[in-house]
Amino acid sequence: MIFYCDTSRTAYSVSQGLAQYFNVDYIKIDEIFDISINISDLFILLIPVFGEEELNSSWLSFLENYKSIFKEKNIIIFSFGVYDEFINLDSVFVKQIKFILGLSCNDINFYPLKISRYSLDLDLIKQYIAEYHVLEQSQIDFQKIIMKLESKAKCSVLLNDKENLDLTSSYNGFTNLLDEWEFDEKAVMLESLLSLSSRINFTCNRTNLEHFKFDHIFSNLQKMYFKSCQLFDTPNLQGFKELDVINFSANLISTLDFCKFPKRLKRVNFSKNKIHSLVVEQSSTYRDLESLALFNNKISEFSWLSNMKNLKYLNLGMNPINVFPREILKLKSLEYINLALTEIHDIPSEILDMKSLKVLDVKYCSHIDLDDSIFQRLKDKGVEIIC
Repeated sequence: MIFYCDTSRTAYSVSQGLAQYFNVDYIKIDEIFDISINISDLFILLIPVFGEEELNSSWLSFLENYKSIFKEKNIIIFSFGVYDEFINLDSVFVKQIKFILGLSCNDINFYPLKISRYSLDLDLIKQYIAEYHVLEQSQIDFQKIIMKLESKAKCSVLLNDKENLDLTSSYNGFTNLLDEWEFDEKAVMLESLLSLSSRINFTCNRTNLEHFKFDHIFSNLQKMYFKSCQLFDTPNLQGFKELDVINFSANLISTLDFCKFPKRLKRVNFSKNKIHSLVVEQSSTYRDLESLALFNNKISEFSWLSNMKNLKYLNLGMNPINVFPREILKLKSLEYINLALTEIHDIPSEILDMKSLKVLDVKYCSHIDLDDSIFQRLKDKGVEIIC
């Protein structure tokens, strides 16, 4: 079904041509029509946009008054104007349409070219409609949750594109849009977003998720960032089979259980927690793990490092360490060691055998003698000393 108004002769001409070609009805928006008639799942809106790129009063009135007919429909919008060649998805009329119809319809698709009598190519428009593919239901449900969050918060999420979703408020840059909801509703929406997301990166920082469970969620996410979420337990991420990167820093976790993670993880950051012990599967070597950041925790025992032989980056700074952990010496691929703000007294000479080592950070290690010859010997081997 096609909707148009007569303020644009070009739009009227296009409505006639499309109606005849696709054998559908075309309706003038300021005429009364029966909303109970059997209408198609696809609506085509031909909207003239002039001046300040806003909807005119006729279109605003029509969309508001007939909002119900757009429920669970798919919409293709063609805009008409004489100046710009392409539409601006950040323009007012786009935002108006999304605000009015976003939570009702399934999909809103904007034809990228602005149409005028000078640029009209009816065959190209027909082809665009014929090749239009309806979004998968999972994508529709995902976008509706985002719209629901943004509607209540009266601002958008910080980032939402093909690869990234960041639930941080775009208004102030630090609060989480989930905080507008009570915990039960928040948990349902977060679980749905994680399950439905086709994004690569998912960021959900600074919100209380103390009682949230990841256990039964399955997702293809590759990177997850859940910083400062008041989590007390290691999240069970075994349903996230494609995960490469996780960052759960600034939480309240005391035992870090690697048994709850997929084996393919490459980068793990649990800095600024309260971790005093780590659990690993003795039969696993975590061969894909390249980076491990555990800065500012309560770790003093390091036998678990023998299961992480391919580490390239290791940050154990600001942990209660009095003696250089000798387990580190067996990590032949290690390039970066951070032991800043610890109580170690010396560096063992065996560190010279670590051929891959590039950086050793011992900044603010008050018991270290920086005149020790080991540091000069490391520098001679090309190792950067941060002190």
